[in-house]
Amino acid sequence: MFSNMKREDKGVIENREDGTSYCLTDIRIVVPIRYQKIELCNINLKVECYGVFAILHGKNKFKLLNMPAMVIFEPYKTEKVTYNNVEYFLFHIRKGEPFANRTLVVNTNPIKPICEEFLVKGGYPWFLGYEDARDMYENFKTYCGSNIAEDVVIVDFILSLNARTERDYRVHWRMAKPTDKLEWIGIANVPLSRADGFNKMTGAYIRDGLISASLHEKDEQTNIEKIIK
Repeated sequence: MFSNMKREDKGVIENREDGTSYCLTDIRIVVPIRYQKIELCNINLKVECYGVFAILHGKNKFKLLNMPAMVIFEPYKTEKVTYNNVEYFLFHIRKGEPFANRTLVVNTNPIKPICEEFLVKGGYPWFLGYEDARDMYENFKTYCGSNIAEDVVIVDFILSLNARTERDYRVHWRMAKPTDKLEWIGIANVPLSRADGFNKMTGAYIRDGLISASLHEKDEQTNIEKIIK
């Protein structure tokens, strides 16, 4: 269903000076159903959802929203679809309707489920490329109040744990050939994510340390904490 989608970010959402946004065309918001289980998507009269998702418009185009915060919108229709054995919600919003308020309060609550879903499980959705994932982590400070990616070296370290090539999961994306396709794996996948015995044994500590570092701040940091935080 999503295999022939082309990225087109223009002409979809109008952002106004008061912080509100409106749809310039009919849209469908794509959200993995599994987000519900980890409280990154709550559906009531309105939908409160983690703001990193694809916005389908036209016949085969999508815009990426890359805002690591909980955003609220009100679809008139919701349906479920499956792509590559993964279930997704499709939230429909009509042209001219409000999209989401961009005036958001910094909120640390999504950090732990985000790290568990993306970093630990490798659950990056189809619409999130390598550079998009980099932007997501770099936006943590603005939207989540976390310094987990305050330096490009830190971001590269985080992404190196997950980004591999589709032809060989043991090959890091930074070593990819021009013809390679990106594949995400989680650091919980010990056989694939770590090549040597020492790293396999310490994998759980890396996971717990990264999540803890992203959630907790303190005045003084060691050099290794600066890399992780």
